[in-house]
Amino acid sequence: MKQAYVDDCPYYLDDFLTNMKVVKDRSDRTEEAYFIDIRTFLRYLNVKHRAVSAETPFNKISIKDTPIEWLESFTLNDAYVYLKYLKDDRGNSTKTRARKCSALKQFYVYLSKKAKLISNNPLDDLELPHINQALPKYLSLEQSLELLRNIESKNQVRDYCIITLFLNCGMRLSELVG
Repeated sequence: MKQAYVDDCPYYLDDFLTNMKVVKDRSDRTEEAYFIDIRTFLRYLNVKHRAVSAETPFNKISIKDTPIEWLESFTLNDAYVYLKYLKDDRGNSTKTRARKCSALKQFYVYLSKKAKLISNNPLDDLELPHINQALPKYLSLEQSLELLRNIESKNQVRDYCIITLFLNCGMRLSELVG
């Protein structure tokens, strides 16, 4: 992942991602997700501060020269305006905004407490968007019995046992495989 963003990454973001990878032991996919989320934020700052022309497509905005001073002057209210931008202009779902918000909060903790590149963390009190938890979907007793009656395979006994475990224990596939 590192090579994919190294050419367009300000030093402080590169340092943060290195910290996430080495100290926090985050996976390559997590590191990439942090980069994408913070890159969106830095592109937003470039637009907000009119550092790019209005004709520049958002996904073509370079973040390499984004000044750390813009991060220092960012306020809690600016963060809520950014979240509104993500919802209204970018069409991000609540779950996506919550993930981006979480990445941004961790980024600011790193900048203020670990790297000490900014004097305070304006996002200490930033609330994550509330995500409604969906209720699990389940089969009725009749549907469960119908499913068990219609098992047709060369490993019918095994499959019957597997489906019975799923139905009665509510286990996940990965748990069963484990």
